Amino acid sequence: ESIENGGSSFRIIQASYGSGKLLPLDADILTPDGWRHNGDLCVGDKVITRYGTETDITNISPESDVDTYSLVLDDGRQIECGLDHQWIVYDTVIGNEVTMTTRAIKEAGLQTDDGGYRFEIPNVNELPMDETKPAILPWEYGNIIAVERTQDGSACMIPDDYLYGSVKQRKELVRGIISTVGADRPVDSIPSDGEIPARSLAIANQIANILRSLGRYASVEYHTDKYVVAYAGHDRRAAITDIVNEHEKQDMQCISVADPSCSYITNDYTVTHNT
Repeated sequence: ESIENGGSSFRIIQASYGSGKLLPLDADILTPDGWRHNGDLCVGDKVITRYGTETDITNISPESDVDTYSLVLDDGRQIECGLDHQWIVYDTVIGNEVTMTTRAIKEAGLQTDDGGYRFEIPNVNELPMDETKPAILPWEYGNIIAVERTQDGSACMIPDDYLYGSVKQRKELVRGIISTVGADRPVDSIPSDGEIPARSLAIANQIANILRSLGRYASVEYHTDKYVVAYAGHDRRAAITDIVNEHEKQDMQCISVADPSCSYITNDYTVTHNT
């Protein structure tokens, strides 16, 4: 199907059921029990939709030796996929969400006439998770993680009890970090946008993923001698800046889900579409 908008056109690839709409077997998929590898999933297992609800896997279609492409986003995320894997994208030309394959996005052209990026990946909603029982209150641990280092001088990593706590706990953790790294006073909520310095790339990625799990845009950047997490509100989406042919083949599989949104969540809280 060919669609024309704003002087340009793209095709929505109508492939057969389960054909080519694939993610690698080691891709992370968010489930009610945490992240699981795509290749470990079975029909009847539950995954999480972009809205934070649970949905059943209704079908799985494996495929061998699939050409691998990487969808590159402006926030630092890169997601390997098959060329005909489907994505939910916001098309800035038509001002609406559409479902397109990696192939169709590539063929449509990634940039608009004014030099901006045409397609964006939507953020998840705030994802509900069970409350955990960390040894230190999240706000206090946020104070600690911003400055503490281990005995060998490397930056401390954020434990799972904080990464996957309730919405309230994750927000309190981020508030604690922000209060330590430059706020004039303790903050009552996460500002609409800002920057958080991090002592290592690993911690920057952890902080970015906490923010993404709260429905925020978060980009990991390197400034002179430190990593910085630049964040913004839910309406700021991650732009697709490149689609790279990795010139390798790997086993992949696609899943189908029962939810009407046809959505689920893959690596680093990236919203994607089922087969």
